Amino acid sequence: MICKHPLKKISYFLFLLAICGCQSKSNTQTAALISSSALISSSALIASAEDSVILTALEHKLTPNDIHRLDRHYPKTLEKLEKYRNLNAQDIKNMTRAGVTDDVIIHEIKATRSSFFLTPEDERELEQAGVSRKVIMAMKQTVDDRY
Repeated sequence: MICKHPLKKISYFLFLLAICGCQSKSNTQTAALISSSALISSSALIASAEDSVILTALEHKLTPNDIHRLDRHYPKTLEKLEKYRNLNAQDIKNMTRAGVTDDVIIHEIKATRSSFFLTPEDERELEQAGVSRKVIMAMKQTVDDRY
């Protein structure tokens, strides 16, 4: 039997391990070690396979209030953040309007590995939308960081 889904492979493996039975204490400990490492491996496989996205080492720093406001007013921006997808200028404006702090916005830009190529007109639009100079400078720096 060939299983294509990693979780099914692990479940099938654990099922076979349980059927074989573990007669002695050392076999039980070995089985526990194998099953725990298999579960760790399966969750890593599932995390990296989900939406074909490889997550970065940076975790989100959004507060529960940030998440609530984004979910209520800008759900597409929140979805991009949750899936570590590239952000655009509109997402930055949305996070600013939702009250996300500058440091968190900058962190999310780095976590999603977003790149921005801002024209002077783009910068004016961001400033008019209330985006801080600090965030705009971080956005401009993404080009230097990536290339």
